[in-house]
Amino acid sequence: MLPPEKEQKLADTAEQISDGIASVKGVVEAVSELKQAIDRIPFVDLPQPDPERIEATEENINSIRESVDDLKTDIQEFREGASTNISKISTATSNISDKLETSQENLAQTDSRLEALQDRAGQLKARVSFYVTTVAVLITLLFGWIIYAMIMLIRQALATLRA
Repeated sequence: MLPPEKEQKLADTAEQISDGIASVKGVVEAVSELKQAIDRIPFVDLPQPDPERIEATEENINSIRESVDDLKTDIQEFREGASTNISKISTATSNISDKLETSQENLAQTDSRLEALQDRAGQLKARVSFYVTTVAVLITLLFGWIIYAMIMLIRQALATLRA
């Protein structure tokens, strides 16, 4: 009952969803690595991401992929004449839709946390710059004092030697 054009369009859409989910997963992993790198800086304590939420998102992504594969199989079976699969197709599409909504909610929450993380990283960058500059000035002053003290000691030693 499904025309081949519709089936191809549905398969293409399923592939796009799968590719989009893979790219979102890559972004989440990259942000996680960035957060870990920032956390290695001394005196930095960024908020930890919710591992349960990340795990739930990954499970949803994997479940969506499985549902897309099931949907492709169900469509193929339907095209082969298994008319009882109409309910399977409806169930698979509703499952995909539900899981996409759940993933969108999880990603929206993750996005808000990432924005907060970016703000915190910006604040941290400003603080680190200030502290590094302050330490550099203090070290410069310390070295200046050491140089001055050495010059005074050398002058005193020369004065003692001349006398």
